[in-house]
Amino acid sequence: MEKNFSARTHTSNNGFSLNNLLGEGSFGSVYKGKLSDGMNIAIKVLNLQVDGAFKSFDAECERLNIVIDVASALGYLHQGYSTSIVHCDLKPSNVLLDEDMSAHVADFGIAKLLGDGDSMTWTMTLATTGYMAPEYGSQGIVSTSGDMYSFGILLMETFTRKRPTDDMFIGEMSLKDWVNASLPHSVIDIIDPNLLRNDRDNDVVKECISSLMGLAMGCCAKSPKQRTNIVNVSAALNKIKLKLLKDIGQN
Repeated sequence: MEKNFSARTHTSNNGFSLNNLLGEGSFGSVYKGKLSDGMNIAIKVLNLQVDGAFKSFDAECERLNIVIDVASALGYLHQGYSTSIVHCDLKPSNVLLDEDMSAHVADFGIAKLLGDGDSMTWTMTLATTGYMAPEYGSQGIVSTSGDMYSFGILLMETFTRKRPTDDMFIGEMSLKDWVNASLPHSVIDIIDPNLLRNDRDNDVVKECISSLMGLAMGCCAKSPKQRTNIVNVSAALNKIKLKLLKDIGQN
């Protein structure tokens, strides 16, 4: 289990300082990083807004693999120890990609340990607007359910390429509302166009992303108790991936 955790999380004393900058790549800045097992790697910050990045993202499966990796990391944080760890600031810029396109969760600067038997704690430190759960922003409540809310928003952004802070969401309409309004019949209207380049597979992509957005909505339920937990999310993501591979293979 510890080996899996090392392959999915990233630690660095200097963060993304100029001293660690290796160069510029299609995903943005490329840094020298170190995994929690001491291995040095070249890492890229996941930037869903860079046009060039999507030249290597033609296959929907690659994005799906990234969110599966992130879910795997969350699973270890939430359940891999006797004491749960809450990341508290999950967002695309805290997801790093190595040369194999494996995703690593980074930046544990405001992470919290839950006490034995505790399901939540409190904090005065604010997370990132748009990604933090409502109860975190209004009451400072920290729980694994808060991470699940952030994961749901990240999942929406990954496949729509819309940030929760985009101008179109400044008013009453949020990213979550926009996605919810598209389900189940209009999901094709919110899909990142880069995923719809192959007309032959569009129906398969539509069905897959409809399932993913439904899962994301479950993660973003208003009540923390109603949010899908990481075990069920990971199982659902792998099931969706298997169906996608099967359906594409039959087309």
